[in-house]
Amino acid sequence: MKRLIVTSVILALTLVSATQGGVAQTSAQEANLGCKQSGIRYVGSIASGRICFTVTSNGTRIRELSMTMPRLRASSAGGSIEISDGEWWRAFGEDGPIVRNGSFKYVSSETVFSGSLMGSNASGTLQWGWTEFMSGIRYDTGTFRWSAHKSGTTSSPPPPAAKPPKAPSEPALAKPVIGPPFTVPVQPVAGKRFTVAFKVTRSDTGAPLTSGTMICDPSTAGNVIPHAESFRGGTARLSFVVPASAKGKLLKVKVTIKVAGKSATKVASFKVQQGLAKPSLAIGDSSVAEGNAGTTALSFPVTLSAAYTEAITVNYATANGTATAPADYTAATGTLSFKPGEKAKTIAVTVVGETAYEPDETLTVALSNPVNATIADGTATGTITNDDTLAMPGPYSGRTSQNETVSFEVLPGGTQVRNFRLSDVNLSCKPPNLVSLHAPNTVLATTPVPINSDATFTIAVLESGVDGTTTWKDDIKVTGRFSGNSASGSYQETFSVDFGWLIVTCTAPNVTWTAARVP
Repeated sequence: MKRLIVTSVILALTLVSATQGGVAQTSAQEANLGCKQSGIRYVGSIASGRICFTVTSNGTRIRELSMTMPRLRASSAGGSIEISDGEWWRAFGEDGPIVRNGSFKYVSSETVFSGSLMGSNASGTLQWGWTEFMSGIRYDTGTFRWSAHKSGTTSSPPPPAAKPPKAPSEPALAKPVIGPPFTVPVQPVAGKRFTVAFKVTRSDTGAPLTSGTMICDPSTAGNVIPHAESFRGGTARLSFVVPASAKGKLLKVKVTIKVAGKSATKVASFKVQQGLAKPSLAIGDSSVAEGNAGTTALSFPVTLSAAYTEAITVNYATANGTATAPADYTAATGTLSFKPGEKAKTIAVTVVGETAYEPDETLTVALSNPVNATIADGTATGTITNDDTLAMPGPYSGRTSQNETVSFEVLPGGTQVRNFRLSDVNLSCKPPNLVSLHAPNTVLATTPVPINSDATFTIAVLESGVDGTTTWKDDIKVTGRFSGNSASGSYQETFSVDFGWLIVTCTAPNVTWTAARVP
């Protein structure tokens, strides 16, 4: 059980309200205003209260500020509240406001204290205001003018820790009234933070209750939950993480406010929610045409099975298949992030374009290490489809390894070869020295021959005959492969003659050729 006494700097700083400050008066009570730091002391008046501050002996910094203030009223757009007597003291140490050209200014989130030092005198203004939690109402006490005079120097030891200001008092008949709870989120969720706030007002005026003691006990199944609590500006607030074991159970929040011998208690009950199940991630396959130049994006869709209330991340990485990096694509790794509520993202892989004919190629993308999600389908295949022709249409011309000419043509569409022509082929014969054989102006494939999917082609010719008692056979095979605007391959021929009394065999076993497309 934790207790919080509301006194403190918040309301004690509501010292100032728009009115004029009086002229500084010297009295024996000035020594009791609370200034403790060593240095040059200034004392004086602020509204109907007293002010004291100390300047370093070299006059460059404000070391402390102390004030006592009478009962004031702070105003807002929705009304006003009364502030009781208060005291405030602040030691700045070596980080106090700097005095430049006789002027200084201290600014905090709620206070602006500024002034000027003029010889033995000083004067300035003090402003203060605060915003109430939950309602967002801004209260301001306005601006106070103050004046002070130099009261001599001191060299006292370092001051003790600042004592808390006196709690503003409430009228004897005021009883606390605790309103209904405000919660964030609306219902508690197991394993998540839950915040509950109550508006606390006075029974006599209905204005916010600005003092008192807060006692709170959030619990499940009788077990108190560790929590943080505060009571300021008429709002009692507590915040805690709901135990994961509390799902499905009843959460009770009991708050008691005590003031001036009177008290009020409020108990709020909530059903702890199960919490959303983590969604699952899936990555889909993708394909894209390779392109002839530059780069193209191969995009993989990544989806969640359902939107989620928290951010989700997952790592990804590419891997080679028949496509390899960096020749065919740029390898990629990274982290994909989903904001709360998002369900779809894309992973883009860069594909490198080229004109060489290739079969379709593949790569993979894999997901790993999800946060706030699971993986249902973590691997996808990307296909880079070939968009190049098997061969560039048109005439081709070149030479053989026997320095003879070779020519042919690729028909429109780039899928067929026709009229493969050799100017001559020299064959070696056995038995030697009996016959030498040439095959001039050999023309093959007068009927178009198809180009295969791997950009190769084959021309095969087998002929035979009988002339009286002589038989003969001619076996020819031409192979070729295209690459861009060029092609290369081989020519093989075996010619045999059986004279009945002698067999002669002539061969061209290893004739190679190259050719290029004629512009």
